[in-house]
Amino acid sequence: MAEVVVMPQMGNTVESCVVTTWHVQVGDRVEPSTIVADIETDKAAMVLPAGVSGTILALLAKPGDEVAVRAPFFVIGEAGESLDFLNPPTPVEEPAPLAPLAPPAVVYDTPAPAFMPGSAPTSPRARRLAAKAGFDISRVVGSGPGGRVTASDVEAAIAQAAVMAPVEPTPVVYAPVVERPPVVELPPVVELPPVVVEPPVVVAPPVVVVPPVVELPPSVIPSAVDPNEYFDTPLIGIRQIVADRMRASLAAHAQFTLTSSAPAGALMTLRDRFKASDDSWGVNHVTIGDLVAYAAVKTVVHFPLLNATIENEVVRSYRDVHLGLAVDTDRGLLVPTLRSASKLGWRQFSTEAKHLMAQAKSGNIEPDLLGGATFTVTNLGAFGIETFTPILNSPQTAILGVSAIRPFPILHSNGTVGVEQRITFSLTVDHAVVDGAEAARFLQALVNYVTAIDLPVIAESGSHG
Repeated sequence: MAEVVVMPQMGNTVESCVVTTWHVQVGDRVEPSTIVADIETDKAAMVLPAGVSGTILALLAKPGDEVAVRAPFFVIGEAGESLDFLNPPTPVEEPAPLAPLAPPAVVYDTPAPAFMPGSAPTSPRARRLAAKAGFDISRVVGSGPGGRVTASDVEAAIAQAAVMAPVEPTPVVYAPVVERPPVVELPPVVELPPVVVEPPVVVAPPVVVVPPVVELPPSVIPSAVDPNEYFDTPLIGIRQIVADRMRASLAAHAQFTLTSSAPAGALMTLRDRFKASDDSWGVNHVTIGDLVAYAAVKTVVHFPLLNATIENEVVRSYRDVHLGLAVDTDRGLLVPTLRSASKLGWRQFSTEAKHLMAQAKSGNIEPDLLGGATFTVTNLGAFGIETFTPILNSPQTAILGVSAIRPFPILHSNGTVGVEQRITFSLTVDHAVVDGAEAARFLQALVNYVTAIDLPVIAESGSHG
């Protein structure tokens, strides 16, 4: 029997998913483990298995559609099954019974008078009255026997005509009022001397030499863009989500960025020691990115306004640092959260951070791990970026950008010039919460931590190695 498969719940906070790609089509046979589609939530991209076996009978969404959780997604069953249940017939409403017609109205005919005006017999007295009054007796309808016009009929008609006769209004003649203008005495005429008008000076316009028109050969004139020379990529799924969030972040936060750099010598030396250590220590995998992120966590824990979120004009600072790690994936930017990162030792911090980023890149990360960060680190050092301006991961109040290690010229105390390897940090904060001096103090503390970083330093700053 055909079965409607609904969009599953992908995490406690997920309300809908966007379909990015279908891997099946109508008529395909699938098993429970067959991947039918790629979907994306507002936090992650993942694949969706069929969950049941059968034949795909209908796909109820197209790529780019947003499907609510537990809404119909596709139909599976046996080939040839009817899908009429997807479009049940619309019930036909019975017409309302017609109201009974009212009985026809009874029309009673009134007999016409025996005589029309002017043809009825008239009495001699009636004719004399009409002639005396100058009244047209043919207009009188008689009331006597056989329609005979009597004297009383003529008197009544004359009286009725007098009442209905129009009364001509008496014309009102308005005499115009003529006002005499006041007598104005004009002053004597004074004759002015004649004015000599100089003829205008005519300045000839400059001669503009128009260069001859040069016609380009047909091969130089650009033509319409060939559709085969480009391709369009719609903003759907994670790309649309990232775009919406970046625009919303810039609109909601008063963002500004401070940049500073730290000597990277101690950082590079420590990393080299880890790489050269015995495999049994389990620290060969520790990178400069791990050490910098760990240093940022151990620093920001002392700056409550930077380890915070702002929503509805309320700033909420956190005792633990839940670190967001910006990760570049094939599907777009993801920011998984390393929970309670401030309680981890440097060895555990490095291990769990790498595991979390690997999950994000593979697309198998749990959606609940893609939210809840209180402070974010984004690292573009591997691309050789010298400095950049990170955008806040709303509703957080701060984000740290890490750039590449590169040589800087320095002036030694003895007056000689040298070169030093330095690493650059760019801190973006919400100015509504964090002032410039507080942001500068954080960068200063971070620079000091990185400058002196060593095994004793990171061991003392963590709960365990």
